Amino acid sequence: MCGNNATHFSKKNILVTNIAIDTTVTKIEKVLTISELSSSTKLIEEIQAYLTANDFSVSLVRLKDLKEIIIVNSYKYSEFHKLIPIITEDVNNLSKKVNEAKTIKIQKIRENLETIKTEIIKIKITLNPLYHDNR
Repeated sequence: MCGNNATHFSKKNILVTNIAIDTTVTKIEKVLTISELSSSTKLIEEIQAYLTANDFSVSLVRLKDLKEIIIVNSYKYSEFHKLIPIITEDVNNLSKKVNEAKTIKIQKIRENLETIKTEIIKIKITLNPLYHDNR
């Protein structure tokens, strides 16, 4: 009988341990996502600075980096799905500017970047427990 209790206790410990591991992994994933979203908002500010300095080639490279982040995160957060066409349009417009030296609507790109930044911040706030009232 003592063997059955030990087996039951062992299975219970394994279950509790697995739950604790799953909880920890989830928390780590949230922290990593929050960190990535914070980096994304800084990336947007960097792109805006390059646009202001008329450094369109570097703006384009960084905008493509941002597009990749948005696409990857769109699988986790549906809010990003609506941003993909916006940033794709901006990448296409900026590519034309860089490759064909045509005039583009820089102000429109700036507005779109602000829209994207707002969505990123909203998701970051949703994920970050520091923004929540735990009462």
